[in-house]
Amino acid sequence: MQLLTPLALALTALTGLVLVFHALRPRYTQQEVPSLRLWQTVTEALSLQARWRRIVRSLLLLVHLLIVLLLALAAAQPILTWRGESALHVHIVDASASMLATDVSPNRFDVAIRQAAASMGDQSGRWAVILAGSSPRLLYHGPSRQEAVNALLAAEPETGGADWAAAADLLATFGEDPSTIVLWTDGSDAPEALAPLLARDGLTVRVVGGDVPFNVGITAFDARRRGEDPLQYEALVAVRNFSERDASGTVRVAADESPLFTAEFALGPGQEQAYTFPVRLEGFAALTARLDVTDHFDLDNAVQMEVRGLETTRVALVGPRNRHLEDVLRVFPQVDFDVRLFVGPDDPYHLRVYDRLPHDDRPGTQLVFAPPSAGPWVEAPVIVWWDPVHPLTRYVEWSSVRVLRARPLPVGGATRVLVESTAGPLVTVEDRDDGALIQVGFSLDDSDFAQRVAFPVFMDAVLQLAHEAGRQPVSPAPLPPAGEASLARRIDPVNPADAGAPPEAVSVARALWPPLAVTVIALLFLEGWLFRNRGGNPLKLRRREGAFRPGRGKGGVPD
Repeated sequence: MQLLTPLALALTALTGLVLVFHALRPRYTQQEVPSLRLWQTVTEALSLQARWRRIVRSLLLLVHLLIVLLLALAAAQPILTWRGESALHVHIVDASASMLATDVSPNRFDVAIRQAAASMGDQSGRWAVILAGSSPRLLYHGPSRQEAVNALLAAEPETGGADWAAAADLLATFGEDPSTIVLWTDGSDAPEALAPLLARDGLTVRVVGGDVPFNVGITAFDARRRGEDPLQYEALVAVRNFSERDASGTVRVAADESPLFTAEFALGPGQEQAYTFPVRLEGFAALTARLDVTDHFDLDNAVQMEVRGLETTRVALVGPRNRHLEDVLRVFPQVDFDVRLFVGPDDPYHLRVYDRLPHDDRPGTQLVFAPPSAGPWVEAPVIVWWDPVHPLTRYVEWSSVRVLRARPLPVGGATRVLVESTAGPLVTVEDRDDGALIQVGFSLDDSDFAQRVAFPVFMDAVLQLAHEAGRQPVSPAPLPPAGEASLARRIDPVNPADAGAPPEAVSVARALWPPLAVTVIALLFLEGWLFRNRGGNPLKLRRREGAFRPGRGKGGVPD
């Protein structure tokens, strides 16, 4: 046992003060006794109480001494340490896009999880597995080594970066210091990004991956309208050599499998080349840029982009006129909208927009602002989360949107929450076979959403979702983060010799002052009970009530 503040043991000197107080206590008390048969009554009372009083005096002294000693010991902050088998072993696996590199077989991620599973050995203890992706997740936390291994083997890498600060925060939620922390990564992130984890004591970093990775990737793929012709576009594709040696190959761009552009490239280490070319599109098209090159990272060798030509999209604004909706729809030249009090079952609209009105059950896509079926109004909700992947929300910075009041939206089995706030869901979508139901929990008049650049971006995504040409099964493939494509190692292994060794039993430390404090409180209750009943055994006195009655005479009775 260790004492954090041993000087506090000087408080034990107070036991002498307790002994002095007990020595100086009054020996006699004044009581009224009957003058008749005085000594017979006193002798009878004393015979009933003498033994009990001696016991109480001894117990009170013992309790007082124990309270002083325990308080002094608690103030010294004792720590009890013993060797145990309940060590916590944490394995953190990098799940960022660069872990998909194939410079080791089959890829860096599979090698990392296999090595992590093999390093666990057969020793006992508790295990925790953290998958460090864009949103780090705790895959397992418990005593079973086999379940921890199974959680590792079932993990899948992501196509984005890793949030190391969030991983460190997740590790801190364990409420204890793990005996071992092993980070399995390819080291492609800068040390500054890993700083929250590298600051942990006892961290072991195991780096996987080849020594000379080779990667050529697409760094940009975009298109915009060009000139007065609404069908004419200009496309851009950029290619970069992330390797330390020369690279050459072919870049090809196709629209729905029809070739649009082909170019040969030859790039030195670190060089980048951009290509622009005209494209004429009369309707929706899925443009694909592809590199004909063999490297260690396939994720950035093919990228898809949706481009929608000028096809008329019919929109019905149902209910009272709304200036914000009318103004934003005029921005899109392909939109033909009508303001209607109601929409009949045979009206051929791609999108029906309702403002503070209930939606209908007819086929087609509907956009509803502040539906009456939602919850009660909540003042000034704050947006705390939004889906970074869904087309309706991925290009909008929702945290900057200010809402005066909103209705939290109901969530069903087929409903997907896209924007979450302190009041509840604010934007949801329900995909159906014949369209989609998009609900927004606030009115445009009760927020600044309509005054932000994000509003036309959101409406453009709604229009693409509503038009049958925009509902073709094409999934845009976002580019991986620039730091993931380089594949270069930026950190070195830390304590590599210790990572594969079976962790030994560790010292387990527990503070003793909490149980000492509880014991002192219990002794205080006991001391109060003894002091209250110090005059005689309460059980016997109740049975002999009336054996001692006060009189008019006075005398000294020993205590």
